[in-house]
Amino acid sequence: MSRQVKQFAEAELQYWRKEFATTPPSLPLLTLAKVDERPVLKAYQNIRAGCRISVDTKAQNFHICRRIQATPFQFYLAALRALLLRYTIGGEDITIAVAESGRTYNVEDMDVIGPLYNLVLVRLLSHRSTKFEELLEATRSKTFTGMAHSKLPYPMLVKE
Repeated sequence: MSRQVKQFAEAELQYWRKEFATTPPSLPLLTLAKVDERPVLKAYQNIRAGCRISVDTKAQNFHICRRIQATPFQFYLAALRALLLRYTIGGEDITIAVAESGRTYNVEDMDVIGPLYNLVLVRLLSHRSTKFEELLEATRSKTFTGMAHSKLPYPMLVKE
């Protein structure tokens, strides 16, 4: 690794170390859970759920996004955050991994073939009394900040 790449990686790591200087010991359980602790999983499975919103609701969501200068993705991420705030005990500190497309990378500087995507962590600290617009503004800010520091590969971030 060149000296310049090492300096860049260290600068990115400094941001993430500061962002996660204090983290909760484990993810909180949902208040809807019927158990007191997480069971040890023997196998993993996926569950898919769908939801459709009306055209009027979509228009209202876009109006809010325009006013706050947020994207629909950030709106729905904030809605998920609000849901997790409501249905978790001690869930004021949540980190969500977001897939980033790598469209901002200069491909000519990289020796890769294939899709360029990376997981970016978005840490959202909120209180139950936080209003949705404040959640959306915080989500917007944290998403943009995380994306600005997304060049560090996720496996390297986890390792460090």
